Amino acid sequence: DADTNRVVIGSKEMLYSKYVKAHQINIHIPELCVAGTRLYGKLRSQGEPQSCAVEYLESDRMQVIFDEPQFASTPGQRMVLYDDRERIVAGGIIEL
Repeated sequence: DADTNRVVIGSKEMLYSKYVKAHQINIHIPELCVAGTRLYGKLRSQGEPQSCAVEYLESDRMQVIFDEPQFASTPGQRMVLYDDRERIVAGGIIEL
């Protein structure tokens, strides 16, 4: 926690989450980026896209829920959403 100059230690399991929030989003295919849409999300450039759904979308923020918990969705990194034809639907910066 940079604001309080603290390091918090926990178990590896605590780094997994099904929910990932992002801000400063860019939407490339608006008709596919609506609440409830099933997409594929990628949290790392070398990772495989994983099945997810858009849970909510506000002006500059979104939250997706992955079918399986994802490891260490790191604030400041990018989340990219793809459709089933591997087209980029949207992306944004991961936040807590």
